[in-house]
Amino acid sequence: MVYQRNKWLLFGLAGYYLVSLVVNVAVLGISALFPPVGLILCSTLALLIYKKTYIKTTMYLLVLFIFLYFFYLITDYPFLVNYVFMWFGLILSSVYQKISVIIFAGILSILLTFYAFFGFHEEIFPNVVYSDIVYLILFCIFITVYLVFSTRFTSRLREKTQRDEEKIKHLLANANIMTFSYDLNTGETVINSNLKTMLPTEIAPKGLIQWKEYVHPLDLEKINQAEQEIQQGAEKVIEYRLLSQEGKQTWLRCHFIPIFDNPKQKRIDGILTDITEEKLQEEKMENLAYQDPLTGLPNRSFLAKYFQKADAEVEKLYLFFIDLDSFKEVNDTYGHYIGDQVLKIIAKRIQSWIRESDILSRIGGDEFVGILKGLSKEDVGKIIGRIQESLAEPISIDKELITITASIGVSLYHPGDELDKLIINADKAMYMVKQSGKNDIRFIS
Repeated sequence: MVYQRNKWLLFGLAGYYLVSLVVNVAVLGISALFPPVGLILCSTLALLIYKKTYIKTTMYLLVLFIFLYFFYLITDYPFLVNYVFMWFGLILSSVYQKISVIIFAGILSILLTFYAFFGFHEEIFPNVVYSDIVYLILFCIFITVYLVFSTRFTSRLREKTQRDEEKIKHLLANANIMTFSYDLNTGETVINSNLKTMLPTEIAPKGLIQWKEYVHPLDLEKINQAEQEIQQGAEKVIEYRLLSQEGKQTWLRCHFIPIFDNPKQKRIDGILTDITEEKLQEEKMENLAYQDPLTGLPNRSFLAKYFQKADAEVEKLYLFFIDLDSFKEVNDTYGHYIGDQVLKIIAKRIQSWIRESDILSRIGGDEFVGILKGLSKEDVGKIIGRIQESLAEPISIDKELITITASIGVSLYHPGDELDKLIINADKAMYMVKQSGKNDIRFIS
């Protein structure tokens, strides 16, 4: 900051020197070019600033050289106007916003006032009594004190603003929030935060909807619709996903706020929030709501959701109901821990025989329900048969060999049937198997 203000002040001094030189030459003639003290001082300062050495020392030298210039100017041309311009140096010292520099300039202005008043009293102050120097000194002190307090107030205000900005940046950083402003006229997007790190590295601000080319394909239609509404001046909050080149998925919530300028819309401000963790938690909670905690299979709630979708997609559908034979004896003999392990193994065996497009769920202690879509009765019979054979294979747990069988009922879906009806029908077929000796399969239509 000091280096930049050194440059500004040097340019200002050089400009002032050239203008005053031109005016003096115009008024006093060519003799006003000598001695070229201003040129020597400006050149010396320019050299120091160019080399970027002793930056703070240069700051004080600049102020000193200002008053040296006026010292030589008053000495060579003792006019009131030249003395009055001396106050310009005191005012310029405040550009640094440093109290020590202002006080230094104030002392120099008092010294120069003494020099001008007593050294050139008749030329500069011919009608002023000597005792009136007190007023000139008080004026120097007043200007200095005013600039000191003004600088102190401004500095405190600037420091408070910087602290507030840092707090806001800190809050935004911890909240994973990024703000931006999109100019509709220039197409320029200004990011008002350093949180670009929350996005995939290759993504850059582009267009009205940020990073549109990286939007997840399933969210593009939502984005396009939102873009039209935003361009028409609607305030909009949307959630969408971004995909990086490595396939990393980032969930964003974006609040778009249109800004108008009597009455034309000139820009769109926005608040972008990374809600990936929030979405992961939602997904986790949803999984818990639809998942059997022991086996990890879908529960009855998810089965109902799956059936509703399958009911609209296919016409041929079979539901099978599996009840393990004498599973209570396993719990009574080996304990519930072993019983739970048996259920996990059985769940995996059943699942290994059905397709990914089908579903298996656990709806009770030892009861499993599955749905097979788009297959003939013969194919369903083969799959159920393989499932039953795999369940009959002995299970080894903690050196214990456990054999268990299953009774299975299968019901056929008819257009308009509800899930509960299919389960009830399959349960009836399974119960018939139980009554006829267990470990068998029965279809019911």
